[in-house]
Amino acid sequence: QEKNVPITKKISTQKKIVSKEKKNTMAAIISLDEFASQKENARVSTTGTIIAPPGIIGKQSAIFGSPGVQIYLHSSAFPSLALGDQIQLKGLVTTHGGMRTIKLENKNEISIIGRESIPLPSPFAIADLDDAQKASLIKINGEVMSVQKTSFVVDDTSGAITVVARPTAKIAVFPKVGDTVEITGILTALTPNPRIVLRLPSDIVIVSSQKNVGSTGIAITSNKRDYLPAAIGGLASTLITIGWKKRNTLAGSMAMNALLQKLKIKKTI
Repeated sequence: QEKNVPITKKISTQKKIVSKEKKNTMAAIISLDEFASQKENARVSTTGTIIAPPGIIGKQSAIFGSPGVQIYLHSSAFPSLALGDQIQLKGLVTTHGGMRTIKLENKNEISIIGRESIPLPSPFAIADLDDAQKASLIKINGEVMSVQKTSFVVDDTSGAITVVARPTAKIAVFPKVGDTVEITGILTALTPNPRIVLRLPSDIVIVSSQKNVGSTGIAITSNKRDYLPAAIGGLASTLITIGWKKRNTLAGSMAMNALLQKLKIKKTI
């Protein structure tokens, strides 16, 4: 049996409960540029473009906007999100995995409102990266120093960074040690070692590739063009000159004829 409580006190208590509920559900509408100034656990609403769908960073996370912000959903029950989706969402400001984050209660707090061009990556020297770039789309250039099964290390002379390729990125071919590369991806960590996560195969551009050719020990450099024919031509020219000087010897004549046959050069000696 309910105790006798003054009606005015009941109404006052109910108003406080309703006021508290409203306060908890109200979200401040902000731009992504204002996100860094928001207090922890502040409830916000914002919009942006997906730059890394769920599964790239982790199954519970997606990345959107520029500067980038992580979206975290514990259940991982995201709606179907793709690169370039323009989204609207609301949630709590927090930090997850060292990155600025909006934490969702459920998938109903995020919706797709259109399509937009994916923001262009910002180029950086590795040594210049700091917390402000975490969760953002960046670009770095450097030389591949080592290659592992799912990652490789790039050095740009200012520092080194680990490039991570998870299965969702569908990277079929890694660059080789010595290759000069241009890498685009999401900066996810700075310590103990900087780390960038790839999203798709086109995030790797091989600017130049070092390859050993045959038993000659000559390195052929491919710089977005095929220098192999030129290198072979130079080698042939050198060998022809040597052979011509020794043309009067049986060994020299035989070597010259064999080389000319291989190169399909028609010349009467």
